[in-house]
Amino acid sequence: MLDLAGLEKQSAHIAQILDSLGYQPETRFNLLQGEQRLRFTHPEKQLGVEVFLNTLVLYHRLPFTERLTLEDDTLPIADLLLWKLQYIEPDEATLEAIYILLKEYELGKSGEVEKIDTSRILELFANDWGWYKTGTTNLAKAISWAQEKYGDQAASFVERVYRLQQLINAAPKSVGWQVRARVGESMRWYEEPE
Repeated sequence: MLDLAGLEKQSAHIAQILDSLGYQPETRFNLLQGEQRLRFTHPEKQLGVEVFLNTLVLYHRLPFTERLTLEDDTLPIADLLLWKLQYIEPDEATLEAIYILLKEYELGKSGEVEKIDTSRILELFANDWGWYKTGTTNLAKAISWAQEKYGDQAASFVERVYRLQQLINAAPKSVGWQVRARVGESMRWYEEPE
């Protein structure tokens, strides 16, 4: 499955482009979910495409409408990382993606396009306990996975994750975050994706 991001106002144009490439819409899904997501399949290539519109809605909500214009061909690196950090049960491919992003890109601040914009991550994690819980859990899982798979070669990745964890933990949390943290895991903190 290939995941893409776009704007809802572009959905007709996106469908037209995918149709010209031989992709067929999943009509029922697109009618029900078309304001947020579109799905297409290529009958010969057996490749699926899912297009998220304005907001990634899987286990958590990742709004990206205003972030699509920050890079030419993709979302900013921080958003790509957040896309992977939001899975409740990350598979090996997801952990590998987290590893690659954090190994290849340094931590940075807003406006540093060649780095991971930590302010984007901190804003989500400091205001939404569910994002914080899932994201920090997956960072810990990624460390264990990388050390097991890559051993000492994962040292720079582990160091970068520890630094990100320090920033996350030091960020002031919102009142809503603090209230939700008291409830903890006794109530589900994520959505069930369709």
